Amino acid sequence: MATEHDQSGDCPDDLESVEEEETGQEIANKILEFPNVLAAIQSQRNAEMLALLPPAVKRRIKALKKLQLEATHIEAKFYKEVHDLECKYHKLYVPLYEKRNLVVSGQYEPTDDESQWPSDDEEELPAALKEKIKLEEMKEKQRA
Repeated sequence: MATEHDQSGDCPDDLESVEEEETGQEIANKILEFPNVLAAIQSQRNAEMLALLPPAVKRRIKALKKLQLEATHIEAKFYKEVHDLECKYHKLYVPLYEKRNLVVSGQYEPTDDESQWPSDDEEELPAALKEKIKLEEMKEKQRA
């Protein structure tokens, strides 16, 4: 004689409830993964909390929200001006970028004047160092 629990596919009631709890938790986790659902729950919770606050505190919160909105508008204006400046200076950089690209790709060979760089003159560098050493020695003598 087989009992109720001895038949294949049957399991005790306490195991079924554990599986249902896990499934319920998994469903809750999946629901909370969607940002809109979480935001709606949070918004509802915030609304409930605000309803419990005294009128003076509600007024302060509204004033703070208004101040934050003003700050956001100022910040938006700031970033618009930054963008405009970036656009302005980008136009100035474009010819330099194009010429640099030609030099790097070998399509343009720079002239002697264009290829002069102060640090490339090896004779000037030691002379500058000697001058600096002399100045330092003079400063030390004046201190002593």
